[in-house]
Amino acid sequence: IAALRDPKAQAAQRSIPVGPYRIAVVASIRSRAAGQVVIQGMPNKQLELLVPSFSSGSSATKPVLAAWTYTNNSLAITYNDHQGTQRYILWNAPTSQQTNFSAPADLNHTLYQLGLEAPDQLNSALSKKFRPTNPV
Repeated sequence: IAALRDPKAQAAQRSIPVGPYRIAVVASIRSRAAGQVVIQGMPNKQLELLVPSFSSGSSATKPVLAAWTYTNNSLAITYNDHQGTQRYILWNAPTSQQTNFSAPADLNHTLYQLGLEAPDQLNSALSKKFRPTNPV
C-alpha cells in the first residue's frame, strides 16, 4: 500500500502459483474499497474476484480464497466476496468457460456432471480452523 501511495516507488509483482495458473493481488489504497484478486494463466481471460478490503484488517485475519485444481486444468474456487458472502467459481479448462455459483451444492452438482470430484470440506475451507484432510 505504501508503494501505491508513492509514485516513485516500484512494487514487485507477486503471484502465487496454483497448478498452471497464478493468483495475484491487486491492492487498493482506498480504505473502504474492496480488494481484488485475479487468477491469471487462462487463454485470453483472467478471473477477477472482489474480496474484502485489505486495509480493514478483516481479510488479514482469515482466508479469503481457496482453490482446487484438476488433472484437466479445471479449477474450483471458493472465496469471500467484498460483502463477506462465500461464493464459488468453476473454471472449466476444456471449454474455457467460467461458471459462478452462490451455493456449494450447485458447484458440486456441476462438477459431478463433468465427472470431476467435488472438493472435500468446501464449506469450511475459508474458516480459520480449516485443516485439509488430505493435504498435498
